[in-house]
Amino acid sequence: MHVIKITDEFLGMHIAELGMPVRVLNQLEGEGVNTVLELLYCCGRSMSCLECDKKGCAIDVKLMAIDNFGKKHLSLVFEALHRVSEEVYNGKAVQQ
Repeated sequence: MHVIKITDEFLGMHIAELGMPVRVLNQLEGEGVNTVLELLYCCGRSMSCLECDKKGCAIDVKLMAIDNFGKKHLSLVFEALHRVSEEVYNGKAVQQ
């Protein structure tokens, strides 16, 4: 399970700052997802703390509906969200 720590700084980040592959970025941007807030909004959950496991989260369904967006892409999104949220929460500079 990934626990994503939410801060205002994190929510305002462009998804390109998450360090995901270009193909994943292009697919998300093609669906109108440009910021972390827009990505997390797909879940329709409380923004204070978001917990997603790979077995079933509302974001899975929305992202998996994108053409050619597979389980590997979904895994990359969760890993990037978790890693960068930890870096922002702990006050570390985000590495791009």
